Amino acid sequence: MKQHKVIAVILIILILLTLAFIWGNSLATERESKEQSQKVLDDVKSALETVVGTGKATNHLIRKLAHFLEYAVLGIVFTLLFALRGRLNKQGIVNCAFIGFLAALTDETIQLFTDRGSQVQDVWLDFIGYSAGILVTAIVVKLIMRVRKSENRQ
Repeated sequence: MKQHKVIAVILIILILLTLAFIWGNSLATERESKEQSQKVLDDVKSALETVVGTGKATNHLIRKLAHFLEYAVLGIVFTLLFALRGRLNKQGIVNCAFIGFLAALTDETIQLFTDRGSQVQDVWLDFIGYSAGILVTAIVVKLIMRVRKSENRQ
């Protein structure tokens, strides 16, 4: 039982760090944000172009992928916390999704106070990434639980 508490604390810390990263990026000015995205693009452009095609890896694509991926990570960590607490049922998943939607709304609200502004499409992209994180993690956790249950029967 003590091990579960330690893991829960670690997951909560990861959630807080992820939110700090996401919301910290929202505080950046438009220029700072574009420069940061360009640096990431420069680092991953050749690998990304093997997936999307030559010349299609753009700063805009990097920015949208970042929205999706950072929220997917947040969805994964929240889902692991819910699973650890034994709340990976329908209501738990709905609650988890609601938390992600609130985080995305908060993210775009923060941007109202910078020169970047807010975009509804980014809230939806964040939520889709978060939901993908929930879905993949919930499936993996349920499969692991099924395998363990099957092994215990034998």
